[in-house]
Amino acid sequence: MLRSGRKFSANLAVLHLAPAATPAARFGISVGKRAAKSAVERNRIKRRARELFRRHSLKQSKADVVVTLTSRFDVAQIDTLMEELAGLFDAARARTQG
Repeated sequence: MLRSGRKFSANLAVLHLAPAATPAARFGISVGKRAAKSAVERNRIKRRARELFRRHSLKQSKADVVVTLTSRFDVAQIDTLMEELAGLFDAARARTQG
């Protein structure tokens, strides 16, 4: 899936978008140890991203979404990351509508 479909990039994350194989949208996020050393930090990032996706209108589209963090990430920047993800979700939603 990561090789096919569309890609949207921001400073902290990359969003991969592909047509869904199922009737409902699916979301996945990859946060490696390079991005956040502590498992607690990685899980916090994942929970916040899943909740953002759950509330976003992109969830209503028939698309598979995978997010990967691009570089070392300071957990103090989590609000900045969520703003970037919301912008990426908006861009992906606009692409699926038109």
